Amino acid sequence: MGKWCEQMRLSAHLNSTTNILTKQCPKGYCKNGGKCSFENGHPKCECLNSSFTGEKCEKRVAEDLCNPNPCLNDGQCHSNGTTVSCFCLEAFTGSRCEIPCKCGTNELCRESIRSPGTAECLTVPEPELIIPDNNNFSFLETTNQIDDDETTIITESQPSTTLTNFSLPSTTLLTQNINNSNNSFEVTPTTIVSPSSSTSFEIPTTLKPLTPIPTTTTTFNPNLISSSTIITETDTFDELLNVTSCDSCVNAQRCLEMDNRYICLCNEGYTGAYCDEPSNVCTSISCKDGQVCRLQRTGSIDLPQCACAPGFFGISCHDATTASFKPSSILIYQSQSKPLKDSEYSLILSFRTTVPNVHFVTGENLFGKQQFSLSLHSGFLTISIGNTQTSINDLILDDGEWYTIWFNSSQTRITVEIEESASGYILTRKQLQIKPINIYTTRFGRINEDESSFVGCLRDVFINQQLVDLLSSDRSVDIEPGCNRKDQCKSDTCQNGAKCIDLWDKFRCECVRPFLEPMCVNQLQEVTFGHDNISSLIEFSIDANDSKLIRQKTDISFLIRSKNDDGIIGFFGNRSDDDDSVGTFLSFEIIDGKFVVNGRLGGKRIVTEKSEKSINDNKIHLIEIQRSGNDLRLKIDGKQEAILQFRHPFEHPLLADSLVLGDRTSIKQEAAFTSPSGKHFKGTLQDIRINGKSVILADDPPTFNLESFGQKQIDQNILEGTVSDDICAQLNPCQQGKCFNTFNDFECQCDSGWIGLKCEKKDFCIDKPCPFGSTCENSHGGYVCISTASFYPTSVVKYSLKLPEIVAPSKAYANFTIQIRTRSKIGQIFKLQSSLDSISFMLTDFGIDVIYSNSTNSIRDPLALPISDGQWHTFSLQELNSKLSAEFDTFPSTPLLAPFSLTRFGIDKNARLVLGKGFNSTGFKGCLQKITFNDFPEISFLPKDTFSGNLNTVLHFVPIQRENIQSDGCHSTEK
Repeated sequence: MGKWCEQMRLSAHLNSTTNILTKQCPKGYCKNGGKCSFENGHPKCECLNSSFTGEKCEKRVAEDLCNPNPCLNDGQCHSNGTTVSCFCLEAFTGSRCEIPCKCGTNELCRESIRSPGTAECLTVPEPELIIPDNNNFSFLETTNQIDDDETTIITESQPSTTLTNFSLPSTTLLTQNINNSNNSFEVTPTTIVSPSSSTSFEIPTTLKPLTPIPTTTTTFNPNLISSSTIITETDTFDELLNVTSCDSCVNAQRCLEMDNRYICLCNEGYTGAYCDEPSNVCTSISCKDGQVCRLQRTGSIDLPQCACAPGFFGISCHDATTASFKPSSILIYQSQSKPLKDSEYSLILSFRTTVPNVHFVTGENLFGKQQFSLSLHSGFLTISIGNTQTSINDLILDDGEWYTIWFNSSQTRITVEIEESASGYILTRKQLQIKPINIYTTRFGRINEDESSFVGCLRDVFINQQLVDLLSSDRSVDIEPGCNRKDQCKSDTCQNGAKCIDLWDKFRCECVRPFLEPMCVNQLQEVTFGHDNISSLIEFSIDANDSKLIRQKTDISFLIRSKNDDGIIGFFGNRSDDDDSVGTFLSFEIIDGKFVVNGRLGGKRIVTEKSEKSINDNKIHLIEIQRSGNDLRLKIDGKQEAILQFRHPFEHPLLADSLVLGDRTSIKQEAAFTSPSGKHFKGTLQDIRINGKSVILADDPPTFNLESFGQKQIDQNILEGTVSDDICAQLNPCQQGKCFNTFNDFECQCDSGWIGLKCEKKDFCIDKPCPFGSTCENSHGGYVCISTASFYPTSVVKYSLKLPEIVAPSKAYANFTIQIRTRSKIGQIFKLQSSLDSISFMLTDFGIDVIYSNSTNSIRDPLALPISDGQWHTFSLQELNSKLSAEFDTFPSTPLLAPFSLTRFGIDKNARLVLGKGFNSTGFKGCLQKITFNDFPEISFLPKDTFSGNLNTVLHFVPIQRENIQSDGCHSTEK
């Protein structure tokens, strides 16, 4: 995640106070003569050559296309380095402001499309808030039109824009309408102040492109369109895609991870993808009457504007707009006139919260029917239209920071934008096609007892260009001015490794099992089943209240530990004395080390699913069974393992009167389990929870308050705690050492000179037979001296293949693996030579060439791999069912053309392995280590007389020639 992206949250700020040790700049870090120095623990370049710029002085300064100014008649020039755009005064238009205009006050002048070189006047419509025709990004805007023949024409085009080659974001200013008798405030089109003069102009938001744009059309039946369909999803960060890590951010307020990308949100005074480019746009304008310079950012441009600071408005920006909401807070806003026509509803609000599930606002028509709703679900902004819920984007917004939502309903389309309020970045924009809606009432906060409310703060709320007074006594309930709160989580708020969840005005501890809420201090004691191989049993009865609780939804979870392959864990359902009963139940067991869940909901059909993961490793595992209606999901250790579906035309309830753990003899329904009847569960169970209630397994009740499930009726052979059988006494497993019991298992402490699980193997390394620079490793009844070796262009090590007297039959799978570190782009790494053919691996400028040769021909197979970067890499040659492939680090496996057989190589007494230079090819400069063939002893770089011992009974490679290698480590002068 990077140092500013902890826990995939967006609250990671960059003002770290960590002490930074003195560091030296990496060699060649700054390009083109740049001077490197460390600032705040990071290398920073000072570009001494004025022709270069960028984070590492790697970018050539683009030519100033605006000097001299190509725009005529006092037009303002803007250049992005490759193209030029002109901002014209009102009396001129054209690409260079060369065409004079004579248009009225409410008309817009532009160059005529039909008669280029002349001007035409257009009537400017009222601005549409939130939908800025301002994006020069590469997305398609889709519109639907229904013809008389009931077919829909989908027209795709590039987005409309206000200026050629220049993008403008949707922005508003809070200004007071002096002529308005009720002293209300309106949202007006942004006034952009020219940095070079006092001239200002309004940017309309509904202009069409200056040049015709080709379109494509497709027809289909409109009946296939749902009432709410996502038709356009735009992303304002196309120009920031090259940021690969939050560590790349330089002068940033925050770093966000959104849609699997990283975004640097720059401090004031900086811009660019990495926030490494100085920006002085705010210093070029002067704001009055309490206003401040605020930036609107899209990733490609920063637009300065004078406006009140967030949370304030008025002529002198003294009036506050911020208010705090509690779970009981309600605000109802109704239209002051007749119901609004289609497309006449717009909403702007800024919010701040740490609660993952909240309701912001709902719009209703005159009859009180919901038209739309905006809320957070698990931290993600979601819009609900009818029964359809749509997530706006992959961005968690419950991090306590301020965000602004721009919502606009226009004709049959809704547009939603999200802005990061502090920096002014527009983070996302999404459009939805809908049926026409009319909004009369807008509700903020709590709707009813069953719905989520809003807890947090709102500010700068506007509906249809009118500021909403959040504290109005006749509209609001239980809303307080300001936004004051304290962090709910401290380092010691939750105990035993628990995570503290800040819920704005309270906290919740997310406990690590088996610890229990609220503070994760208490836990229920585990109990042992099957001690001394005697079956165990606990039976619980379930009363009417608990039975009703689990009928439609059932959530069962527990901790389990076992090393046995099979065993009955439990039965949960309607117990009957009739073998042919069709009662409902869920049952759990272990079969072949896998967790198995069985179930029946009505009828006689039983469904069964088995986990992929084994749980018989004597480790503690968390089992979760989650049922909703006829669907059931199995999770192990947080990962979904299986899905069951009870196929019924309706949701059949789970009727349960008993919970039986362990011995199955009291369960008459034999079909409830698939394990043999004699297989009882042997292990521990702990922290069983059913629909949030705890099942008390131990005899003594807990000393703390706890809501329990079921009433214990009987138990047998149940031991509190983790109690092991005396395995050492039963098996006496340790041959040359002392035995210690673990849980139903053993460990051996071997005597000197012995190793192995049961101390049954001789330790050949105890006498330290390997020379300095190498390590002794016991292997296959002997030992081998392993190390890392340094190679040079003249280095070579040749090996013969030593076969045992009895050669095992060749298998369908073979593997040769080598680890390499090099910067060389030429030279042979290794070669495998059999009696019939050979395969060698050569370094190239682009990676590796695989060269296959036999007596008649050769094949060259180039692989593009980033191998020559001075880092350690793992390269594997694999054969499966006579097909050869190569693997490099974590890259996908690549099939090879060579017909070389690794399995045949492994039984060829004439086989040879060559590391380094070949007969007519140079070697490479670098290091090798951990070279293995199948599961045989690791290949040693030491001479023949010292490389190993006692390996005569196993296949291994014997060094027969060594030249110019260092076998005591990786030695390099390169960094």
